[in-house]
Amino acid sequence: MRADRAELTAHYDFPLDGFQLRAMDALDDGESVLVAAPTGSGKTVVAEYAIAAALADGKRAFYTAPIKALSNQKYHDLAALL
Repeated sequence: MRADRAELTAHYDFPLDGFQLRAMDALDDGESVLVAAPTGSGKTVVAEYAIAAALADGKRAFYTAPIKALSNQKYHDLAALL
């Protein structure tokens, strides 16, 4: 089962970049993905898609962040999104 890309990306008020789309395609093909990009470039979009895809397949996922405040923020963002 695949995550609903259209439903997930409808929450964003910006178009996805090529690297985000390529990463999502790779995830849909069952490949592992590593995204390295500058702060603010949209890595979280790929992470959110990967989490949604894992959950859609009945798997578990986890998200880590370097500070607790960011972890709490992402928890609330993901809970609202998924």
